[in-house]
Amino acid sequence: MNDGIMKNSELKARARGLLLGKYGRIIFIHLAFLLLLMYMNELTFQAKPNASTMRLILYIILSIIVSLLAGVFRYGLTRCYMNLCCGMNFSFKDLFHGFRNDSVRILKISALFAVLETVCYMPASYFLSAYSMDRSATTFFFACLSITLGTIAYVGIMLKLALCYYLLLDFPDKKVTEIIKMSAYLMKGNGLKLIYLYAGFIPIFSLGILSAGLGLLWLIPYMEASLTCFYLNRVSNA
Repeated sequence: MNDGIMKNSELKARARGLLLGKYGRIIFIHLAFLLLLMYMNELTFQAKPNASTMRLILYIILSIIVSLLAGVFRYGLTRCYMNLCCGMNFSFKDLFHGFRNDSVRILKISALFAVLETVCYMPASYFLSAYSMDRSATTFFFACLSITLGTIAYVGIMLKLALCYYLLLDFPDKKVTEIIKMSAYLMKGNGLKLIYLYAGFIPIFSLGILSAGLGLLWLIPYMEASLTCFYLNRVSNA
């Protein structure tokens, strides 16, 4: 995809073209990915902490395991979209590719993402928990403030790391630290462009919600393919 820096509209048009005739297969794979995540999150929810210390420990352990497994499946899903956008074959078994290949690097990246999310939203979790007990306006204010600041911090950091899974696939010999630096380099000056790319899907997302969610089965692969095209275009022009 060495076509110079492409506009978001061009990236989306390319994604639509690449998806033609392949929607059924990619929707099935993406739906399987989402169902796997829902099942794992439900297992974690069943261990929701209460007054028991052991229950709290179990909940924390399960949450960590789910975050790590989600990263491995995310890597497999990324492989599917990379193959699709590069004109290569892809299948359901690609979802499990990370369990057979490159597991250590994937788990390191997944662990990093989990830690960043925990740190950014830890104050929000504290104030939300406090608000559930005292219901005071002050606690509610700090809960809202911490959620807002945590989200800004998390999004700002994740924009820098948005291309890590793609880079793991493209550069199997690079260390995780090198992958992180490469992602930050590729995203330098492109954070707003990526935000605008996602923002462009908001109107279609609204229509997808109004269609009882069925439209999202078409929209989500479209978004993922557009993001993959964004990566391929960016890395080929680095």
